[in-house]
Amino acid sequence: MKYYYFLTITAILFISCQELVPPNEPMDTPKPINTSIPVVSTNAITDFKETQATGGGNVSSEGGSPVIARGVCWSTNYYPTIYDNKTINGMGSGNFNSSITGLAKNLKYYARAYASNNCGTGYGQVIELSTTTSVGGTETDIDGNLYHTIKIGSQTWMIENLKTTRFSNGDQIPSVTDDTYWTLLSSAWVSKPGYCNYNNNENHAATYGRLYNWCTVNDKRGIAPKGWHIPSRSEWQTLIDYLGGDSLAGAKLKEAGYQNWKNPNTGATNSSGFTALPGGYRSGNTGYFYELGSAGYWWTSTDNGIFGAISVELHNTTRIINKCANWEDYGFSVRCIKDY
Repeated sequence: MKYYYFLTITAILFISCQELVPPNEPMDTPKPINTSIPVVSTNAITDFKETQATGGGNVSSEGGSPVIARGVCWSTNYYPTIYDNKTINGMGSGNFNSSITGLAKNLKYYARAYASNNCGTGYGQVIELSTTTSVGGTETDIDGNLYHTIKIGSQTWMIENLKTTRFSNGDQIPSVTDDTYWTLLSSAWVSKPGYCNYNNNENHAATYGRLYNWCTVNDKRGIAPKGWHIPSRSEWQTLIDYLGGDSLAGAKLKEAGYQNWKNPNTGATNSSGFTALPGGYRSGNTGYFYELGSAGYWWTSTDNGIFGAISVELHNTTRIINKCANWEDYGFSVRCIKDY
């Protein structure tokens, strides 16, 4: 009886100890430790002034532990770190804005977003920030749309794409949603002006402006506000040359980051403050819409004879700016330049 009693107690203790071990988890297996740093991207630099600007970033992943500090750091060195000048803009994931102050005049800086956790600090892409570029004032079109302006070299440009739905004399520009009719607008037997919103969605116009065929751009009634005009090819070239030529200017014109441009947005720094956006285009052959987020197309005022008109193009996969002849029934964005 005693021997049986001893076995019973031992069995009970053994069973009780086994129940303390979680199912399918060996007692001696160490738990993995996540040591990853945060993932952060740099937003576009905006609101340029002589000694300050507005920037920010987006923390898409906090990594191995919560983000305890985030912001923008900047320096005259190409790779600024948190040991240089920096802002501190809260904690956690998501978008944040930063006020970059104390910049010296006529100097080139480099800025990037950062996010820190207990594992380390992650950085976004580097953006060039030049205080030699000064922001001008504002302008409105006949519809009352507000545009910010910026001086780049000897020229003054609007920062946003044109949104007007009327000519300067008040006449309505035809709004065209039908694909087939769009393809007929600029044909030899029709040749009429027209505008549209990308995918016929008014919400896109708020960010990217509207798309116009070249008949609208070339109409004698004009679509630019008083004191402004549609730039010619040579005026675009003046801008391009000032920013380093065809192979470099695109990077300095494109809005940086991925808020509006698709990845990889190659080389984009927006150091000029021009803030070129990828508004896509509407085909003159099909009336369909293409490349929102991956490319921007802008009409010039320069006719190319039987081969259409000249446009300029920027793409997310290159820093090069292209100048091409396109058929006049295509729908492209428009930027305005101030009269001399």
